[in-house]
Amino acid sequence: MLEPVFPGKYLLPEDCLRPLKINHSCFELVGREICLNVMFHPAPDVLELTYISDSMGKGEELPDSEPLFLNGLRLLMAARLAPKITGQPQLLFTLEEAARSALGEALHQNSLSQHSNDQHPLEGILLSSIVG
Repeated sequence: MLEPVFPGKYLLPEDCLRPLKINHSCFELVGREICLNVMFHPAPDVLELTYISDSMGKGEELPDSEPLFLNGLRLLMAARLAPKITGQPQLLFTLEEAARSALGEALHQNSLSQHSNDQHPLEGILLSSIVG
């Protein structure tokens, strides 16, 4: 739910990568602003916005000790060095794409493992004493 900055103008949230659904039939995205055309359709009191968030990517620092991240960093370093060593500039694009894919997968796997419930749900209760 977004509050208007000016009548008919709303700012996208900071973590919004891409708006998916807006509860107004006529609008235009200008930079990070949503401008409603209120000439034919009245503006709603509160704008409902469904969007893709980047909170998963911003939520964590990249751990540099995990194997998936190290693989991505190795590929990124190779992308920077290989064209200068071999004289083949197309290696830069190939290795950068491989690094981007590896780092994206590493971040995804890290996020999944961090938010998973693979621990015993009652472990905290079973190991504590109700007597004191």
